[in-house]
Amino acid sequence: MNRFFKNFITFSLFLSFIGLFLVFSLFWYFSSNLPDFKFLKTYVPPVSTKVYDIEGLGVADFSKEKRSFIKYDQIPKKVIYAFLSAEDKNFFQHPGIDAVGNNKSCYKKYPKCYYWTKIRRGINNNTTGC
Repeated sequence: MNRFFKNFITFSLFLSFIGLFLVFSLFWYFSSNLPDFKFLKTYVPPVSTKVYDIEGLGVADFSKEKRSFIKYDQIPKKVIYAFLSAEDKNFFQHPGIDAVGNNKSCYKKYPKCYYWTKIRRGINNNTTGC
């Protein structure tokens, strides 16, 4: 029995090592081609040139992208909650990554369990900050 226990522990450690190696290899493979995120510190979005008439009404807008910058306080609460209800209902309760929701999503997408339920979950891709 003692020999069986030693072999079991050795085999378990070996499988754990192989699993960790595969996880880190996949992480390295998929993250090696990602763009550098440091440019976000100095990112300046393109602005538009707007032409107004003498009464202050807009006449023309010269830009590639139609952007209007507003403050967070100017967004109606209904719009915020409508967006969050579709994306992440626990957005204000977690620090940025909903670990419980992501684990539930992975569990629900597990092939054996996927057919047991009609609830289909997805990992949150909400990238807006608090």
